[in-house]
Amino acid sequence: MVVIYHLNHKVVAVEGVQLELLSGLEGKSVVDALFLVAKKASHDKIVWCHKDLKKNLNKVFIQNNNSYSQTLFTFQPSNSSYLSEAIGYVEQNPFIKVNRTVKYPTWLMSGAVGFTDASVLNAYQEHPRHSNLDFFLHSLAKSYQAYGLFCYSEPQLLLNSTELTYKQEVISQSRLFIFIKQHYKTPWIFILLLNFLLHEKKIPFWGCFISFFYKKIKPVPHQMEAKFKEGVALKNQTIDVLIPTIGRKKYLYDVLCDLKNQSILPKAIIIVEQNGQDAAVSELDYVTNEEWPFEIKHVFTHQLGACQARNKGLLLVRNDWVFLADDDIRIDPHFLETCLHNCISYGQKAITLSCLPEGVSQPEIPPYQLEYFGSGCSFVAREALDKLSFHLGYEFGYREDLDFGMQIRNKGTDIVFFSHPKITHLKAPIGGFRTPFTFPWQEDKIQPKPSPTIMLYHLLHSSSKELLGAKTLLFLQYYPLQKMKNPILYTIYLMKQWRQSLYYANRLKDNFK
Repeated sequence: MVVIYHLNHKVVAVEGVQLELLSGLEGKSVVDALFLVAKKASHDKIVWCHKDLKKNLNKVFIQNNNSYSQTLFTFQPSNSSYLSEAIGYVEQNPFIKVNRTVKYPTWLMSGAVGFTDASVLNAYQEHPRHSNLDFFLHSLAKSYQAYGLFCYSEPQLLLNSTELTYKQEVISQSRLFIFIKQHYKTPWIFILLLNFLLHEKKIPFWGCFISFFYKKIKPVPHQMEAKFKEGVALKNQTIDVLIPTIGRKKYLYDVLCDLKNQSILPKAIIIVEQNGQDAAVSELDYVTNEEWPFEIKHVFTHQLGACQARNKGLLLVRNDWVFLADDDIRIDPHFLETCLHNCISYGQKAITLSCLPEGVSQPEIPPYQLEYFGSGCSFVAREALDKLSFHLGYEFGYREDLDFGMQIRNKGTDIVFFSHPKITHLKAPIGGFRTPFTFPWQEDKIQPKPSPTIMLYHLLHSSSKELLGAKTLLFLQYYPLQKMKNPILYTIYLMKQWRQSLYYANRLKDNFK
């Protein structure tokens, strides 16, 4: 382990390397020093730490951390972020509003303290360097997170991290426009400018103008030799499978047949069958009429709703892992074994799988941190689901799976996408959970926009700037699609729709706490 201490983006001290490597490092740009040390100490962990945080650096945690090697860990001890909350004007996803109390997936990195494997820095030697460590780390993480570089905020990097006072440098507006130009498509420059004008009554024209002298950074994906966790016996792991179902007897039977042919058998299948007719009884006779190599926990209920069904099933989970499945999928015989191998090898507790219609293929890609969560195509450790439930405010609407994914992340568990093993989604033409439902706002003269369930998600999980950014995007996306072409009248009407959405979203929030 090599530790580089810095002040004002310059190296002030280095620990953990031979004396001959120290020559010329002090006073050097900390970004250049990181690459130089990584080249010389290619099998070590490379740590950076601000001089003022030296006494709080948790070296024991870093030394004992055996995570997947292609990972960036940093922690921002200040409540402010280098890119400022204005980044929410441009990007609205789970990576922006960081939960600083747990290990949390985000590309919002920090120069205050962090570490990575030397192999990561050596793989990205050609990435454009910047004299500002914070700018460089954000650029590196933003560029390569989608290509398999795992990025986390990790509070355990510092001892007593919640008690520290640390003043974080914040990017200037001009530099922010440059960052957006280098890492996003060009229209986002104008969207950012519009947001500043609408929501802060500012016109940072100069920052917008000079950003056009900078080229977009084009990531070059690297195939890196990664270090994995080893020595865990897969067959000692136990699995539950949770399947909500409604009106798909034949399709569910095929799913059960696929599960009984698995190379590692599940211990229990939890089936939550729904039928809204008061006099109805279960149609799943094969559950009891046939022999199955696993326990089947069958729940029959007249209460409709995907959230209700999954919550009933979650209460019955007892084993180490849970495959959250749909009732109209097909999987190959090594599916569960491969899921276990992926989770244990990469040190992950929640993965979402490729789930595509029959006949549609997807190329194999490296695993990467996912923005969403698939409630019918995910494999999750039971401990990550402890005390969690699907928010009933989303029932019969949308975003319940995204909300559930945020609950998982806020417990300190990342969600990683794997393109293998694959799930074939048959998209059965009968049954299913999108049951027609009359919402309280359906007959209102002014219809809420966006849907109150989408607004509910923003209220629960988005920053204030993300919410304002979503508001601006809503205006831009719907203006060309509607008949009211007077921009003033359209804005007035959209604001009424927005207030309607806020009203009903808050009702959903209060009624389903």
